Amino acid sequence: MRYSLAVTRYASRFATHHVLLIGLVVYSIGYTIMMSANNWYILLIVNLIATIGELLYSPILNAEKANMMPVNQRGSYSAFAGIGYNGANLIARLTIIVGAYLVPSMMSVYMGCILLIGSSFLYIGMFVQGKVKDVESLKSKTT
Repeated sequence: MRYSLAVTRYASRFATHHVLLIGLVVYSIGYTIMMSANNWYILLIVNLIATIGELLYSPILNAEKANMMPVNQRGSYSAFAGIGYNGANLIARLTIIVGAYLVPSMMSVYMGCILLIGSSFLYIGMFVQGKVKDVESLKSKTT
């Protein structure tokens, strides 16, 4: 608990979109390396790195999701967001099947691709898409 507060306090100095991006990258690197590591010490260090990445991106992700939802429809949005857990469960089960046929280094590539795609969608949906909508609304107001 004490370490999560320290990481959050340190990260609060920077812009939220940078912290989210760095957290997603660190998290992805940690889990990608974890898939092919076979040394106890490397697994321990990489797990710590992935945890720090999750501590960086998770609070920002939850806060931004809550800010994006209209106040009168938060229940509906939260229920729909629960579908993401079912999708993640499906990908996890597929990964178990794929992992039976891939060597550990290829499993790292597979996980890296999944994490890269997911992180890209998350970052674009949270920050890039919102900026495009803001620019479009400013253009429509000026004309």
